[in-house]
Amino acid sequence: MQTEHIRLAELIPEFLGMVDEEIITVNAAIQLMHLSRDQQYALLEIIKSEKCIPSLTQARRIKVRAMNGLLDHTSMHKIMTEDNPTDYTVVIEGKKLHDILAKRPEAEREKYVAMAVSFYEETKKFFPENMPLAQMKDEHIRILEAFNQRQHEKDNNE
Repeated sequence: MQTEHIRLAELIPEFLGMVDEEIITVNAAIQLMHLSRDQQYALLEIIKSEKCIPSLTQARRIKVRAMNGLLDHTSMHKIMTEDNPTDYTVVIEGKKLHDILAKRPEAEREKYVAMAVSFYEETKKFFPENMPLAQMKDEHIRILEAFNQRQHEKDNNE
């Protein structure tokens, strides 16, 4: 973390001032330090014109696009002006899910839930639109068990 704080010096002075004034969080600033100076100034202009501050999630998305060579003014503007930012808190009241998550270290819980939701979103296209979730889960398990059985038989035949 000390290296990241040292690298904060790579931020443009305006962003450093916003960190000092606690307008931008340190964690969001750590993401923004990966942007070139030109990209930082372009982001600053969007912040001023739209009167918005990048959340940690928005800063991460901007950093990822920049590191992949996909960041331009339009994409940065779109990320910063989303009506429904992706920073939110989920309250989990169900005992079953609570029990599953309680087995995981606290730091991994958000990632675990995000991966589960991502898995669901990526695989639901293979099932009828009206198929109940419980049936979808059963079908996933059936497919994985059949795959596991074939792998086991293949390993035994070798």
